[in-house]
Amino acid sequence: MSSCSWPVALGARAVWQRALMIGLPVGFLQICVNQGDHWLHGTVTRTIVVKTVLTPVIAVAVCLVSAASTYRPPAALGKLEDPGSRTAHPHALS
Repeated sequence: MSSCSWPVALGARAVWQRALMIGLPVGFLQICVNQGDHWLHGTVTRTIVVKTVLTPVIAVAVCLVSAASTYRPPAALGKLEDPGSRTAHPHALS
């Protein structure tokens, strides 16, 4: 990340919201696909429980790294040229 450090990105609420919003549904879908038959048939072992708990944790972790690596703080976004501003279009009519 060029304009933002990892601690800043990981401290941003938007990064965590995005990671949870994407990671949890993906993790729960993976649980249904990978361990669902064990839960439905009652053949749950300690290994299945561990896999069931770790699946959404791993999915959220992957999404968290992705969201943090693409995070730009609001101050950095304000430095971008606004296409609707007068300075962006010097020939625009008032």
